[in-house]
Formats: sequence, structure tokens, C-alpha cells
Amino acid sequence: MLGEGSGRYYLGANIMDYLRRSSVPRTYYPGQRSRDGAIPIEVKLGEAAENLLFTLPDFGPSRTIQLCVVDENSNPAPFSRIGDASEKLGADFANLGENLQTDETGCLKANGYTRAAYAVRASLAAPGGDFRQARFSDSVVIPPGDDSVRQVLTLKKALGIPKFTKQ
Repeated sequence: MLGEGSGRYYLGANIMDYLRRSSVPRTYYPGQRSRDGAIPIEVKLGEAAENLLFTLPDFGPSRTIQLCVVDENSNPAPFSRIGDASEKLGADFANLGENLQTDETGCLKANGYTRAAYAVRASLAAPGGDFRQARFSDSVVIPPGDDSVRQVLTLKKALGIPKFTKQ
């Protein structure tokens, strides 16, 4: 449960943006996908909230989601990172996991659920860690569905902002 002291609270799974690392989509007590259907829990100082039954909705069976990253010339981009893009697109997305990285072919496979949507984005750090030379793809939404998915993410050219020098 979130919060401190007495008041109204929402109980849920993955409801705080900075803690969303699970593949289970955001869910609120008693088992709702959105906060609109959630039931707040009244808690008084020194008392416990008891006899709560939190049930996750049926997100469906597992499905394979393959993500491949390429550069602007359609060449594989090995060792690209795949990140969650839900903060830019909205709240009703699941997460495919943490520290996802493509292999030497520029691809990776992750497991998702058939009744969950995923928002992803690829990035590739520049040698030496210069952020101005990092490359990113657009954010892509993988909608719910029964079939396996193969999604290609295309990296854009680096920003390449030159360093300013004193003259």
C-alpha cells in the first residue's frame, strides 16, 4: 500500500511509475486495470486493513515478443538497449523487463502476455559514453494479441551537437 498515516490509499501492482519493472500490467485493488475502477482503502492511524483479497486480472497466456534494432540503413544494431516507453505514452502498458539488450544480431526475445500492451524504445550508446552521439528509436506500441510478435525498431541519426570551444 502507498502512503503513510491515516487516509485513503490505493493498493495495487506496478502503480508507481518509478517502480514499474514487472511484466505484470498496472493493476488496482480489487483487480482493476485502471484507477477509475479501483476501490480506495480507508486506513486509520494505528489500525490495520484486513481481509483484503487482491486478484490480478487474467492477462492471458504468455507470448514471445522479438525486438530487432536496425540503423537508418537497415543494418543490425547489436547491443542496443530496449527500454520501457510507457511514461511518454500513458499508463496502461506492461513492461517487458529490465536491462534488456539485443545480441550480436541486433535482436532479443522477451515474454509478454496476450492481453497486455507494451510500449518500447531502443537506444544505442556511443563509444565513450558521449550522450550527444547516442541514438534512439521512436517509441512503439505492441498491442495485445494472440500471435507472437516481431517488431523492428529503427535508430535515428545521433543528435551530434558539437562541443562549444572557447575562441
